[in-house]
Amino acid sequence: MTGNMKMADLINSAPEILLIVERLGMSLGFGESTVEEWCAHEGRDAFTFLAICNISTSGNYKPTEAEIEKMKAADVMYFLRNSHDSYIYGLLPELDRQIALVMVGRPDSEKKVINEFFVKFKSELARHFKLEEEKIFPSLEALDRKGQPNEKVFRHEHGDINEKIQDLINLLLKYVSYGTRESRITDLLSFLYRFREDLAIHSRIEDCLILPMIEGKLSPREKEILVCVAQGMQNKEIAARFDISVFTVMTHRKNITEKTGIKSIAGLTAYAILQGLIDIESIN
Repeated sequence: MTGNMKMADLINSAPEILLIVERLGMSLGFGESTVEEWCAHEGRDAFTFLAICNISTSGNYKPTEAEIEKMKAADVMYFLRNSHDSYIYGLLPELDRQIALVMVGRPDSEKKVINEFFVKFKSELARHFKLEEEKIFPSLEALDRKGQPNEKVFRHEHGDINEKIQDLINLLLKYVSYGTRESRITDLLSFLYRFREDLAIHSRIEDCLILPMIEGKLSPREKEILVCVAQGMQNKEIAARFDISVFTVMTHRKNITEKTGIKSIAGLTAYAILQGLIDIESIN
């Protein structure tokens, strides 16, 4: 996917991108416009739009730190908020309606079990959204103002949400009996599979794009020191280069390790290369 690709061709190649267009508040009627042209027309950043598209359509895509720095935090936040609204006001009520239809005429015990399970799922999803609104949105707003995140954001755990929707699928698919030609349950399960994939994409966007923008981000000085470390410089040499104390260098190195989760010099060197902070040819 590139900015020179026509928007219509992009959608035809991956129809699920239509949902991204909608959640970014972009209109249709592309004509022969390219991705860059239409994003500019709609007031959206093409690089950020393509990153969201790549994360949504490929489980293997993960932007580098350098790429993340080029993205527009306001567009990411707009997408995230619209995704929440889509779940709360669209997908969940529709799921509620379909479950109610399937439960018509079912034994009270089955109704109670399925309904209580669904209520717990909605509660878990609401808790997840609340955490995003209280922790992630303020930090994204700070980044959009060219500031720093106003607090440490704790990495989300999506496992419970993903497990609960899969459990609901299994309960309906394996342990509730139906008559022949039961189209309502087929419709419900098809909807649940689509919902599950949508939530999985939402999780990938958080893990691969949103959280790296606001959590564990190396400062400009930390990047400079990381490059020095990758080049084999000792703490005293680094301190002399930047006219700072050895203790300050050690503090920066500790922060780098905590943010990247990498301790060895070899690992930090590989990280610097992968993030585009240093060229592999410059390593001695």
